[in-house]
Amino acid sequence: MTPPIAASAPASAPASRRVASDEAPYVDDPETFAYEAAGSYSRGDLPGAVAVLRKAVGAHPRDGQLRFMLANALYRMGDFAEAATTYEQADELRPGHPDTLLNLGHTYFLLGKYPEAVERWEHMTFITPSDALPHLAMAVALERMKQHPAAMSHLAQASGLDAEWPHRVSIDIRWTSDMQKDLQRLNREFTSTLPP
Repeated sequence: MTPPIAASAPASAPASRRVASDEAPYVDDPETFAYEAAGSYSRGDLPGAVAVLRKAVGAHPRDGQLRFMLANALYRMGDFAEAATTYEQADELRPGHPDTLLNLGHTYFLLGKYPEAVERWEHMTFITPSDALPHLAMAVALERMKQHPAAMSHLAQASGLDAEWPHRVSIDIRWTSDMQKDLQRLNREFTSTLPP
């Protein structure tokens, strides 16, 4: 659901950066920061992207999209604790954004904070009721919390919303192999209980 930061940044250089001279002044706007972070990100330089985005957030502290992009980069670097904090800040600046809630839930999940993850995903189901992903994620988290009936209930809801969910989960970077295995096991159990 959430594209990597390179996809959420401008596809080409902002107009303010497209100049004939190599001595153009540095433009300190969110679009330029996003473009520069995307360049670092596309080169595989996650620390560089984080550095640019930290500078961007410092220059534009009320920009929820820049905080979201910083959280995505931190998540990709494996700094889940700081990513969670930064996603929370992004959610305060643009409340209820589904991508922020989904990513924040996954981050809490990876930190082992299953109740917090479920809370974010549950909130997301009210914002995007036809999206199966938060139900699938909740199924795995609830199963880890030993709440099997609730996990199966969310799996049933997800199955009714999106028949293509196994493929979507398998290509989504947020789903670790352990999460995918848990979900596949739950799905096998769920489908075995359905009438023929």
